[in-house]
Amino acid sequence: MTDKSMDKTDIINLLEDAGWYQGRSIDIEYIISELSMEGYVINNQKIKDLLKEYWNMNIEFKTPDGYLSNIRLNTEVAKDVDKISIDKISQAIHDNLLPVGTIHEDSALLLLSDSGKFYMITDNNVFKFRDNFFDTLKAIIYQDNITRFHFNKK
Repeated sequence: MTDKSMDKTDIINLLEDAGWYQGRSIDIEYIISELSMEGYVINNQKIKDLLKEYWNMNIEFKTPDGYLSNIRLNTEVAKDVDKISIDKISQAIHDNLLPVGTIHEDSALLLLSDSGKFYMITDNNVFKFRDNFFDTLKAIIYQDNITRFHFNKK
Protein backbone atom coordinates (compact mmCIF):
# COMPACT_ATOMS: atom_id res chain seq x y z
CA MET A 1 0.00 0.00 0.00
CA THR A 2 2.19 2.81 -1.18
CA ASP A 3 -0.28 4.43 -3.57
CA LYS A 4 -1.14 8.01 -2.55
CA SER A 5 -4.75 7.32 -3.45
CA MET A 6 -5.28 5.24 -0.31
CA ASP A 7 -8.95 5.33 0.49
CA LYS A 8 -11.09 4.58 3.54
CA THR A 9 -11.20 0.87 2.64
CA ASP A 10 -7.40 0.67 2.77
CA ILE A 11 -7.38 2.36 6.18
CA ILE A 12 -10.08 -0.04 7.41
CA ASN A 13 -7.96 -2.98 6.20
CA LEU A 14 -4.97 -1.69 8.20
CA LEU A 15 -7.20 -1.24 11.25
CA GLU A 16 -8.66 -4.74 10.89
CA ASP A 17 -5.14 -6.17 10.65
CA ALA A 18 -4.45 -4.41 13.97
CA GLY A 19 -7.51 -5.98 15.62
CA TRP A 20 -10.25 -3.44 14.97
CA TYR A 21 -13.74 -4.62 13.99
CA GLN A 22 -17.08 -2.91 13.37
CA GLY A 23 -18.71 -2.14 16.72
CA ARG A 24 -15.49 -2.49 18.75
CA SER A 25 -15.92 -0.89 22.15
CA ILE A 26 -13.35 -1.49 24.87
CA ASP A 27 -13.77 -0.54 28.51
CA ILE A 28 -11.92 2.75 28.95
CA GLU A 29 -12.41 3.30 32.67
CA TYR A 30 -8.82 2.22 33.37
CA ILE A 31 -7.56 4.55 30.61
CA ILE A 32 -9.48 7.50 32.07
CA SER A 33 -8.15 6.62 35.52
CA GLU A 34 -4.56 6.31 34.24
CA LEU A 35 -4.72 9.63 32.47
CA SER A 36 -6.35 11.31 35.44
CA MET A 37 -3.49 10.11 37.69
CA GLU A 38 -1.10 11.83 35.26
CA GLY A 39 -3.12 15.07 35.44
CA TYR A 40 -5.15 14.79 32.22
CA VAL A 41 -8.91 15.25 32.05
CA ILE A 42 -11.22 13.88 29.35
CA ASN A 43 -14.58 15.61 29.25
CA ASN A 44 -15.28 15.33 25.52
CA GLN A 45 -17.57 12.39 24.71
CA LYS A 46 -16.24 12.17 21.13
CA ILE A 47 -12.74 11.55 22.51
CA LYS A 48 -14.11 8.88 24.85
CA ASP A 49 -15.89 7.22 21.91
CA LEU A 50 -12.67 7.28 19.87
CA LEU A 51 -10.77 5.68 22.75
CA LYS A 52 -13.43 2.97 23.09
CA GLU A 53 -13.24 2.07 19.42
CA TYR A 54 -9.57 2.36 18.47
CA TRP A 55 -7.24 2.38 21.42
CA ASN A 56 -4.75 -0.30 22.45
CA MET A 57 -4.01 -1.05 18.82
CA ASN A 58 -0.75 -1.17 16.88
CA ILE A 59 -1.33 -0.21 13.24
CA GLU A 60 1.55 -1.35 11.04
CA PHE A 61 2.15 -0.03 7.52
CA LYS A 62 4.75 0.66 4.84
CA THR A 63 5.81 4.26 4.27
CA PRO A 64 5.92 5.60 0.70
CA ASP A 65 9.67 4.94 0.64
CA GLY A 66 9.13 1.29 1.62
CA TYR A 67 10.04 1.33 5.33
CA LEU A 68 7.93 -0.52 7.86
CA SER A 69 6.43 1.75 10.49
CA ASN A 70 3.60 1.88 12.98
CA ILE A 71 1.12 3.94 14.91
CA ARG A 72 0.70 2.63 18.46
CA LEU A 73 -2.52 3.91 19.99
CA ASN A 74 -2.05 3.53 23.70
CA THR A 75 -2.53 6.13 26.42
CA GLU A 76 0.15 4.54 28.61
CA VAL A 77 2.56 6.94 26.86
CA ALA A 78 1.18 9.62 29.20
CA LYS A 79 3.39 8.15 31.93
CA ASP A 80 6.50 8.86 29.87
CA VAL A 81 5.56 12.40 28.82
CA ASP A 82 6.53 15.64 30.51
CA LYS A 83 3.08 17.00 31.39
CA ILE A 84 4.49 20.52 31.82
CA SER A 85 5.64 20.51 28.17
CA ILE A 86 2.26 19.25 27.01
CA ASP A 87 0.55 22.00 29.03
CA LYS A 88 2.80 24.66 27.47
CA ILE A 89 1.97 23.43 23.98
CA SER A 90 -1.73 23.31 24.89
CA GLN A 91 -1.56 26.94 25.95
CA ALA A 92 0.29 27.93 22.78
CA ILE A 93 -2.32 26.35 20.50
CA HIS A 94 -5.28 27.28 22.75
CA ASP A 95 -6.50 23.68 22.96
CA ASN A 96 -5.93 21.04 25.64
CA LEU A 97 -3.82 18.10 24.49
CA LEU A 98 -3.92 14.48 25.53
CA PRO A 99 -1.13 11.99 24.67
CA VAL A 100 -2.77 9.05 22.92
CA GLY A 101 0.03 7.11 21.27
CA THR A 102 3.30 7.02 19.42
CA ILE A 103 4.29 7.06 15.77
CA HIS A 104 7.13 5.42 13.83
CA GLU A 105 8.47 3.01 16.48
CA ASP A 106 7.98 5.49 19.34
CA SER A 107 10.02 8.25 17.64
CA ALA A 108 7.14 10.74 17.85
CA LEU A 109 4.27 11.37 20.25
CA LEU A 110 0.68 11.45 18.97
CA LEU A 111 -1.68 13.85 20.75
CA LEU A 112 -5.39 14.53 20.49
CA SER A 113 -6.90 17.89 21.40
CA ASP A 114 -10.20 18.58 23.13
CA SER A 115 -11.47 19.92 19.81
CA GLY A 116 -10.63 16.61 18.07
CA LYS A 117 -7.50 17.69 16.21
CA PHE A 118 -4.44 15.46 16.05
CA TYR A 119 -0.88 16.64 16.69
CA MET A 120 2.58 15.08 16.73
CA ILE A 121 5.63 16.05 18.78
CA THR A 122 9.19 15.18 17.77
CA ASP A 123 11.99 16.70 19.84
CA ASN A 124 11.05 20.41 19.94
CA ASN A 125 8.81 20.31 16.86
CA VAL A 126 5.02 20.31 17.00
CA PHE A 127 3.03 19.29 13.93
CA LYS A 128 -0.72 19.46 13.31
CA PHE A 129 -2.31 16.65 11.34
CA ARG A 130 -6.03 16.61 10.61
CA ASP A 131 -9.33 17.10 12.39
CA ASN A 132 -10.45 13.48 12.11
CA PHE A 133 -8.99 10.06 12.77
CA PHE A 134 -9.02 8.59 9.23
CA ASP A 135 -7.45 11.64 7.60
CA THR A 136 -4.83 11.73 10.36
CA LEU A 137 -3.93 8.09 9.68
CA LYS A 138 -3.53 8.89 5.97
CA ALA A 139 -1.34 11.90 6.75
CA ILE A 140 0.89 9.86 9.06
CA ILE A 141 1.25 6.97 6.64
CA TYR A 142 2.09 9.23 3.70
CA GLN A 143 3.82 12.00 5.68
CA ASP A 144 1.50 14.22 3.73
CA ASN A 145 0.80 17.94 4.21
CA ILE A 146 1.34 18.47 7.90
CA THR A 147 1.61 21.90 9.48
CA ARG A 148 4.67 22.59 11.61
CA PHE A 149 4.35 24.93 14.56
CA HIS A 150 7.44 26.80 15.62
CA PHE A 151 7.41 26.27 19.35
CA ASN A 152 10.07 26.27 22.03
CA LYS A 153 9.06 23.90 24.86
CA LYS A 154 11.65 25.39 27.22
